[in-house]
Amino acid sequence: MNLLKKSLSLMIGSFILLATLGCGNGVEERIYLLKDQTNADQAKSLLDRYTTGSPLGSESSSFDGLIAKIKEESPEQASIFEEAFKGIKANPKNRASIAKKALEQLPKETAAPAEE
Repeated sequence: MNLLKKSLSLMIGSFILLATLGCGNGVEERIYLLKDQTNADQAKSLLDRYTTGSPLGSESSSFDGLIAKIKEESPEQASIFEEAFKGIKANPKNRASIAKKALEQLPKETAAPAEE
């Protein structure tokens, strides 16, 4: 009987301890700041993917619209992207070398659009 009381007391004590401490440290809250991606950044991302061997997919149908938007932001960069995307569409097997050449012609950081 004495052993039963000790076991019961130990289980109740353990339950109270676990209930008080909980199962962990709670939720850790993190804040991530995301940079708005320009159209030039999107085009650059596509070219980056092509340099690593990604296949030409359905995104190729949006090249013309993307280039039109880039022309509004940066006409100089738009001509580089336009030439690259035309070359990739015409010769998908050489997309990696075409994309690499275009990326070398672009500035390292694309400019963010002007805020109004």
